[in-house]
Amino acid sequence: MMKWVFLRHGQSEANAQGWLSGHVDTPLTTRGEEQAREAKQRCLVWNFDRVFCSDLLRAHRTAELAIAGRDLELVVTPRLRERHMGDWACERLAELRAAGKTDVLVGWDGQPPNGESLSQLAARVLPYLSEIELEGSTTLVVAHGALIRMVLGLVDGLEYADIGPKKIANCEPHFRELPAGFFGALIQRHESSLGLPRSG
Repeated sequence: MMKWVFLRHGQSEANAQGWLSGHVDTPLTTRGEEQAREAKQRCLVWNFDRVFCSDLLRAHRTAELAIAGRDLELVVTPRLRERHMGDWACERLAELRAAGKTDVLVGWDGQPPNGESLSQLAARVLPYLSEIELEGSTTLVVAHGALIRMVLGLVDGLEYADIGPKKIANCEPHFRELPAGFFGALIQRHESSLGLPRSG
């Protein structure tokens, strides 16, 4: 078995100001840094073997604060970046909502102009999680709201339509215990919706 803890970054400037960031770098607010330090205390119950995080500043900084004082190597990777918002990066969520455009963000195949759908995000992220699986490990993944929403939705067997509306709070740890090879099997189960080449 493998133990996984998924942690969304602390409050970012984009979160506080109500705009979509996607791949745009945005720092943590003072509150976001406090949330990351609070997450460190909540995560003390787990003896992590490994820690992976997105290379975007808000996740990278959260991971640094969450594991401060532990003798752990932090693996920083662009493969755990947030969903790409394309032309909607830096757009205010309230304005998109007023224009009736936010259904694109919660649908499984909905895609911001020149950005990623949730299914495309899954096709990008699930192979990486499959690559880093390690039997008997306890792994912390510090990433982003849409990414964690997608992963947990598929792990928990939600219908595609129910994944997009799922809420992931800043710095709330989500624990899952999974059998070895789980993410590889998950990819096979969903490969037709992910647009990945069929195995075998």
